[in-house]
Amino acid sequence: MSKIRFLTPLAVLMLVAAGTLNGLHTDAKTNPRGPAVHALNPTPAAPAAPDNWGFAQNHGRITRLYPSPDGVYFTFGGKPGQYQTAMNPTNGYYFIPNTHTNYQALVNLLYLAAENDWNLQARTQPTLGTAGRAEVIYLVQDFNRP
Repeated sequence: MSKIRFLTPLAVLMLVAAGTLNGLHTDAKTNPRGPAVHALNPTPAAPAAPDNWGFAQNHGRITRLYPSPDGVYFTFGGKPGQYQTAMNPTNGYYFIPNTHTNYQALVNLLYLAAENDWNLQARTQPTLGTAGRAEVIYLVQDFNRP
């Protein structure tokens, strides 16, 4: 009987400790200036990924077009302050794969923008893809009308 009295509280203590260490309990400690902090680990959770893939942060004049068998590569440029490449792709290349459902229309828009010196905007995947290139989801062209 004394063994049961000893083992029962010990078993409960082990279950509670295992749940706490595995993070099954709520985060009891929070930091008002940042993300929630686990009660046993004062290191804050990883911050959310920056929103640098939107078309407002990736735009400019087309400075290079580079067709290849797997798609088309292009770079943005222009006068300082008139273009932005927040995705910071390797070697500056944005990429449209030839498997994109709207591939032909996007490539046509690239050539028109390059020929007419338009400021084109690109919405990309949230993270860089193969070889550090920024894969384009869609392109935006705004026209200033009087």
